[in-house]
Amino acid sequence: QNGGVLLNTLLNDLYALVSEGTKKEKGGDSLRSSGGPSQSGACIDSVAKSVAKLVVGCDALNLMDGFVAKIVKDSKSSISFLAYIDQIGQLSDLGNVSDLQKRLISVLEGDEPQVLQYGAKALGGVSVGSPSSFMPLIIREIENTNQKNVVSYLQALQIALSSPSSFGKMQPFISDLLAGLKSLSDRIDKIPSSLVGTILGLLAKHDASVINWIVEQIKTDSMDQVALYASSRYIIQEKPQPEIDTAFLPHIPVFFITPLSSPNNLIAKTALESLKVVCHTNTAFLLPSLHSLISVLYDATKRKNVKEYVFGASLHIEDDEESNRLLAYECLDSLLPACAGRVNMSDYVLRVSEGLQDMYHVKLKCHSLLCRLATSHAVDAVVAHTDHIVDGLWLTISKELPKNESQREVDKQEEMVRGALRSITVLEGIPHAAHNPKMKKVLADILASKFKNEVEFVLSFS
Repeated sequence: QNGGVLLNTLLNDLYALVSEGTKKEKGGDSLRSSGGPSQSGACIDSVAKSVAKLVVGCDALNLMDGFVAKIVKDSKSSISFLAYIDQIGQLSDLGNVSDLQKRLISVLEGDEPQVLQYGAKALGGVSVGSPSSFMPLIIREIENTNQKNVVSYLQALQIALSSPSSFGKMQPFISDLLAGLKSLSDRIDKIPSSLVGTILGLLAKHDASVINWIVEQIKTDSMDQVALYASSRYIIQEKPQPEIDTAFLPHIPVFFITPLSSPNNLIAKTALESLKVVCHTNTAFLLPSLHSLISVLYDATKRKNVKEYVFGASLHIEDDEESNRLLAYECLDSLLPACAGRVNMSDYVLRVSEGLQDMYHVKLKCHSLLCRLATSHAVDAVVAHTDHIVDGLWLTISKELPKNESQREVDKQEEMVRGALRSITVLEGIPHAAHNPKMKKVLADILASKFKNEVEFVLSFS
């Protein structure tokens, strides 16, 4: 009995702490760290973990009825109790708690964003501890075409699948979940493809056979293609996953090679974004397909479908694929170490030199990549293409902007010039490149220009 009194006292104190934090935030007494998340939100989550440990550790699940009774649709006072239920639900089976499912459904029918957020977390948490009670609810509402807050149910599913404690428990529901996700095709405009892609990736980690299902949907074009291609970045991880990696490996062309040539710019972009993640986290996984990947990435860096319009004295460029080219160069950057001894670096350097004459973001990436190449195993290839490289750098350095150009464009041009000058100084440090006639002339022109002091300062350290 004394233990019960102590537990209630602790819970009341913890709840008061959260309530006080929320009041201070509402009153303008800032609880936010610079650039960081709301500390009251972090406080709620931290307190909820403590409450869960107390309740479960003291075998006090009888308190759940009281917590559930405090949950009210669209009421921010419910947030703390939803957080408690989330954390307790991950540790215990709450399937038999009276009215819990009904209250969660009510919350997820609401309109208050923060309450919906914690409602989704609560449903995700209890689905970990009691999948047989709550996963059917999630599946039903995902398939419910009249469910206005289907995204909240998808978020709950993502939370449940992400929990390490859920592995081994979700197998009975995977088939129905896949069918439910496929049914979302009719509501694709209301549901973030990235969210569906994340869930598909998580399902594949629970069951490697899901990879084959995803590939089948890609080939039959039977659901949101962007979501399908996005799933790959959540499947391949830094650490080896023997069963998953083995299942995925034969499908590298499906996920990362074929879509890069897609006429659908968004599909190509999604595949590049996913490939970028895998290149960064697990380059070794891609080695069996390195040559094919490098080839399609080269093609993805080429400027295509660029339209130019003249409005008065201004030139307007319409370039929908600039972000894709940047992603392709970022992939090449991550794959650079793996290319040693496996790839013809002359072609690689040529593609980078072409990027020196591209648009702002691509140009900056290629400046950085060129500096890496000049100090890598590819230095001979850099020397071989010095003429072409210097041409691209000089175009940037010598460009004159109109006098009435916006400050934003002036700042961008100055940044590109600095990148080009850094590249020139790096080339100057390579003996064979430094003696190139074109390189000598450009360096002489720079030293006779307004950039003289900047370049001389850098060269003094080389």
